[in-house]
Amino acid sequence: MIEKRTVLDQIEIKPNGFVQVRFDKQIVDGGKVIAREWHRTAIAPDTDLDKQMAFVNTHLLSMGYPAVSDIGRLRDHCKVAHTPAVVTAWKAARLAEAKVQAEQEAREKAAQQALNAKRAAGR
Repeated sequence: MIEKRTVLDQIEIKPNGFVQVRFDKQIVDGGKVIAREWHRTAIAPDTDLDKQMAFVNTHLLSMGYPAVSDIGRLRDHCKVAHTPAVVTAWKAARLAEAKVQAEQEAREKAAQQALNAKRAAGR
């Protein structure tokens, strides 16, 4: 009998606090894996694990694979990786990136306005 399975295959904690997860999507015939593909997700330090896994499970179900129901091991890894200090550092880094992005957009807007003013003056 052919069945599809989803197996939590690999959990990797990155230095920045991200938890990378690999799921093994298996097609099994008579207990033997006859085909497999990887499905991945990454969990940022400020991400709600339950919401992320709901999204992952919806995606898996849309592909005809069963949802991942036992995430206890993954939850334990996230607790280790997502310490208050890591979450605070991650949020600070995101704020800094947003500030740099806003400054870049402001410079580009000013440059475009200056170019438009030159074009208008030349008419």
